[in-house]
Amino acid sequence: MGSVALAGVALVGLTRVLPDEPTMFDLNASCLQFSQDGGEFWGPVGEITPDRAIRPVPGGEYVHADFLARNTCDVAATLTVYAGRWHVSDAATGTWRADLAGTAGEPTTLTGPARQSDWGVLLAATSAPQGRAIPVTLLLGMPGGEAIQDYSITPGWAFALEDTAPSLRSPGDRVPMGRLVHLDSPITHLGAG
Repeated sequence: MGSVALAGVALVGLTRVLPDEPTMFDLNASCLQFSQDGGEFWGPVGEITPDRAIRPVPGGEYVHADFLARNTCDVAATLTVYAGRWHVSDAATGTWRADLAGTAGEPTTLTGPARQSDWGVLLAATSAPQGRAIPVTLLLGMPGGEAIQDYSITPGWAFALEDTAPSLRSPGDRVPMGRLVHLDSPITHLGAG
């Protein structure tokens, strides 16, 4: 079996961008906070520390990060999780899954090569009333039949608070990247099979 090494984490700042769709509106990103210590300390996306020691193999799924998220603004919202600026090498595949508030998400399989127009794939959404600490688990995997050698997976997890009800969109829908808070954590796959 091959091995995988995490290449590191690069964080992109929080931004607010006006909507270009009438059915979606992002709240000010300062409303979205994260905690990786059970809610003792809250802060921006930089509070999330992905597991840097996972070594995915074909057929496996691994917890990449486990933390809490919350909406600090006095408005009802929806917490959404995306495969943001993701990438998989040519002809390779990976699986993304986000479990929110104790509800297991459905795995989403993405195949490379990824282009910028492919980014922003909706993985999961849940209600985020003000102050509610929402457990979030991000899982990354590889399909059991994956046999491509020496390829890379970049999860590109991303998050948003939106006033859109989850029922208005479906997993797999895409949104513009400027509306998301990004946690970039490339994983390089060194071999499979």
